[in-house]
Amino acid sequence: MKVKIKIMKRCNIETVYRMRDPMFNVLYKKSLRFLGLRLRSIKEMRQKIQEWLYKDEMLLERKILVEEQVIEQLVEDRFLDDQRFAEEWVLSRMRSNPRGEIVLRMELAQKGIDRNLIDDVMQKIKDDSELDPEIDQMRIGALKLGEKYAKRLSQEEDRMFVLKLSQSLSRKGFSGSLVKNIVDELLSKRYNAM
Repeated sequence: MKVKIKIMKRCNIETVYRMRDPMFNVLYKKSLRFLGLRLRSIKEMRQKIQEWLYKDEMLLERKILVEEQVIEQLVEDRFLDDQRFAEEWVLSRMRSNPRGEIVLRMELAQKGIDRNLIDDVMQKIKDDSELDPEIDQMRIGALKLGEKYAKRLSQEEDRMFVLKLSQSLSRKGFSGSLVKNIVDELLSKRYNAM
């Protein structure tokens, strides 16, 4: 009984009303399980809820209302946060599947992240790398990917090595100056290894 009272004190009246709605409860629990796999943007979560609701036989206005209530509650409970999602997405991509700033911006926009928020996240990454050049995630990612491509291109002559490596890194969205630096570094490593 005491636990119930404490929970009720933290919830506002609207939240208590929502919790009594069986459709809200079902969607909220499904949403929590879906968010348990990885962070999601609000747009991704909205699309998934719409997918779940599509199968249901309720009025459109009711579907829209329940969808909005679930999204609002997830944001209020801090399970959905586009800022945190964008930061985690960029860092995750730089660690596991390196991409340049151009591609990362495009991916975040496709996930429904606001352009200003994307600018803020990318600026934060740049600021962090300026404070400590050893944690320059963009450079680390480009170098990691460049080394992978350099192994494949080890039999190529220098001119083709530079051309193919530059094209590969550029296609992944890395800036021209970063591509040039990485190619120069890998080319010098190639000469030193001979």
